Amino acid sequence: MIFPFKAVNLKAVNVRIIKIFEDNIGQFFQDNYYSGDSELKRVGRMVLNKEIVLSSDRAVDYGSWNIFSLDLAELIETEPGAIYNVSITFDRSQSLLPCAAEDKEEAQKPFKRNTEVERFNDPPTGDYYWDYYYEDYNWSEREDPCSDSYYVFKKNRNEASRNVLASDLGIIAKGGQGTDLLVAVTSLVSSEPLSGVELEIYNYQQQLMELRQTDQKGMATIALESKPYLLIAKYGRQRGYLRLDDGSALSTSMFDVSGNKNSQGIKGYLYGERGVWRPGDSIYMCFVLEDKNEILPGNHPVRFELFTPESQLYLNKTRTSGLNGVYDFRTATGADAPTGNWLAKVSVGGSSFTKTVKIETVKPNRLKINIDFGTEVLKRGPVAGTLNALWLHGALARNLKADIEMDLRSTITTFEEHQGYVFDDPAKSFESEEEMIFEGKLDSLGNARFTPGIKVGKEAPGMLQAFFKTRVFENSGDFSVDRFPVLYSPFKHYVGVKIPEGPGWNGALYSNESNLIPIVTVDESGKPVDIPNLSIEIYDVNWRWWWNRDEYDDLASYVGNRSRHLIKKDKISTVNGKAMYEMNFDKNLWGRKLIRITDPSGGHSTGQTFYLDYRGYWETNTQEGPGGAEMLSFTTDKKEYQVGEEIILNLPEIEEGRALVS
Repeated sequence: MIFPFKAVNLKAVNVRIIKIFEDNIGQFFQDNYYSGDSELKRVGRMVLNKEIVLSSDRAVDYGSWNIFSLDLAELIETEPGAIYNVSITFDRSQSLLPCAAEDKEEAQKPFKRNTEVERFNDPPTGDYYWDYYYEDYNWSEREDPCSDSYYVFKKNRNEASRNVLASDLGIIAKGGQGTDLLVAVTSLVSSEPLSGVELEIYNYQQQLMELRQTDQKGMATIALESKPYLLIAKYGRQRGYLRLDDGSALSTSMFDVSGNKNSQGIKGYLYGERGVWRPGDSIYMCFVLEDKNEILPGNHPVRFELFTPESQLYLNKTRTSGLNGVYDFRTATGADAPTGNWLAKVSVGGSSFTKTVKIETVKPNRLKINIDFGTEVLKRGPVAGTLNALWLHGALARNLKADIEMDLRSTITTFEEHQGYVFDDPAKSFESEEEMIFEGKLDSLGNARFTPGIKVGKEAPGMLQAFFKTRVFENSGDFSVDRFPVLYSPFKHYVGVKIPEGPGWNGALYSNESNLIPIVTVDESGKPVDIPNLSIEIYDVNWRWWWNRDEYDDLASYVGNRSRHLIKKDKISTVNGKAMYEMNFDKNLWGRKLIRITDPSGGHSTGQTFYLDYRGYWETNTQEGPGGAEMLSFTTDKKEYQVGEEIILNLPEIEEGRALVS
């Protein structure tokens, strides 16, 4: 068992090894992840506390970082199934710095090693965090290697500490919303599946829930009646451990795992014969019930309720039968009924379904108006539209006066294939005024051609929503009005970014570790395009409480002041419309940040705010996250498949290995 570590300006180190006994593994994982060191006195015993001289058979420059290694098998007698906590510290007497050798008589004396061993004979006293407090410790000198406080601080921080388990068992456990747990066990050395591995499932109270063995494929499906906590795999003398609680699951925030969840086992849809009713009108509501699993008994009651805008119950009806799952509820409001948004609610089998019912005293249109551009998204350049009007009885609205007013507003840019990505720049804001783009008359067929003439520069944060308010006037002076929303694309290409959920507090990313940030580039239709030399900028963004904010306190001010707030610049190119940016600051940073990615040729930019933390800041053993699943770039031969159809999956090129596809 080789344990490598790096050291600089040290001639020796103190090595402490605590053995966590196999019988106590369940209790250890109650308070710890694999790398935790909380409450070790309850579950382990110190088996080694020794000074190791750092030497080599080659010339070593101790003033530079060097890699040394320990063979644990030569230091202790290892036991399969036990976890060993290896901790490496140093004191002032082991430092090679010139200032550390000064005042040796007054320097901090090395601690007595037998005292540390004896501490494991007594129960914890609450001082295990700072076990070796030094009476002359000065917090302000904790980073000064010429001070005793530096060595006390480093010893208690215990930064060079790892838990070691010797095992060849690779364990994967997958669970969903049901009760089944799929477990796969393979050899870490050969990746071959292991059959006959004994699997023990325990709850949090360390009580055995299920006992199974893996089949010839190294898999086992275990039906559980309650939530598991720990899995122990036994294969000969080898042992493997896996926590099964929700906090230990790999993060899937980088993957599309969305879907429809039907918790009650039934589906329903409530609709009316139109969208707006006037007071006194009859209301015909229909409810469609789907019960494929036949959960509900025959003639199960379906309850309908209608509530006023003040949430008062206006009426209720109950039916026990319908036609092919369709239930008809007929009602009406009084002529003096209040206007506003009423609520229709259907309750059945523990589930409820609602629909807003609009009751308004409106003057109805006498003309049916329509605008057609021949496309769902308006693009840059001249685009002609057609206005058409008909009388509601079907006659042509000949030679009537009409006008069209356009209003542009910001909207959220989304593409169906890239859910969760941000395609809008929060550092940009867009404002426009209503503009009259057409005034004239319809022709003899009730049509009119017009060109919006939209002029928007690169200041748009993303796609815009164009609203066309259209009025057609009758000869009497009355008019009918309608409003048509249409997306407008001011850019040919769009950049999207997706910040993953980090392991830090409130989803913060660790600044002293690598973070993979996925980036995509698409055209106006959402199809992937390759864009070279995307500009990446990361800004330091101060936080303001809502009562301190004003109209100038926005992200644009930070982007505009690059010299003060820009903390990192980089470039990246997309291939097949995708790129993975490895963000690492190599230092401890914290607080609110903004990442901004710009297409230098097309002008579009996107951005997203996130929080930074660093590993070791406010971190406890129970807060340490399990990390995220590694993202591999793979493709399929098609985007959609029918049930039973063969799927061709292209994985990254590797020399040897296995894949578990589920």
